[in-house]
Amino acid sequence: IDDNNITNYKSNFDLNTSFSEQNLSSSDLNSSSLIQEMDTIKKENINQSKNNHTKKPKLVIIIDDMANSKQVSELKKLNLKLTPSFFPPDKTHKNTPQLASEFKFFMVHLPLEAINYNKPELNTLKVSDSKEHIDAMIKSIKKEFKGLRYINNHTGSLFTSDENAMRKLLASFKKQDFIFVDSKTIGKTKALKLTKEFNQPYIQRDVFLDNEDNVSYIKSQLKQAIDLAHKKGFAIAIAHPRKNTFKALEESKEMLLDVNLVYLNEIYGN
Repeated sequence: IDDNNITNYKSNFDLNTSFSEQNLSSSDLNSSSLIQEMDTIKKENINQSKNNHTKKPKLVIIIDDMANSKQVSELKKLNLKLTPSFFPPDKTHKNTPQLASEFKFFMVHLPLEAINYNKPELNTLKVSDSKEHIDAMIKSIKKEFKGLRYINNHTGSLFTSDENAMRKLLASFKKQDFIFVDSKTIGKTKALKLTKEFNQPYIQRDVFLDNEDNVSYIKSQLKQAIDLAHKKGFAIAIAHPRKNTFKALEESKEMLLDVNLVYLNEIYGN
């Protein structure tokens, strides 16, 4: 039961207790009926709280580009049910599997080739990569990140819009029992078509929260994600481990009470 419902319950309890005490001397109410009355009030408040919780739409907020312990610390300080998505390890961020293990639920943020991006990650998968190379990369991720189920793309406008490249990638995912989450860095993504081909759910990002590094903008994007969740039952937002993003989320905790923050497996059941 949330704090508001606890307060309401206490108020109802006090009111009914006062009422019963006032009338106890002038009626033949016994202690048994009074206890039953209190139990009924308690059950009604608990059931109401459960119904209110169930009716709330679901919102997933993925924090991409997770790579170091400082980001992990700042994310944890928020005390919100957020989903960190970690880069695969390389020489610039070697400890991402260990950092990921600190979370109940996490994702991997897989670098894929972009049409125009001048700061690619070291081990970015390219359209020209062989099936064997892609298989080896995905197998390595499976070994490094224990309990991993969902992977979303970092950049990838070129890769995800190439049908042959995506077919190789999703074939590797199927071997390792991974599910692809489309960050939708390009409108011409082939993920929708190919996830159907591989009999997987198509999971896509709905809203980018921090395309602009501005607290007011991020809050407005978050409001958009919440509104969308109310329209369709759930929404998926993506953000990044930046100072202004964390500040905006901290200042939006009251707004986030309108939704249930969840992990992807609470929507897709995997």
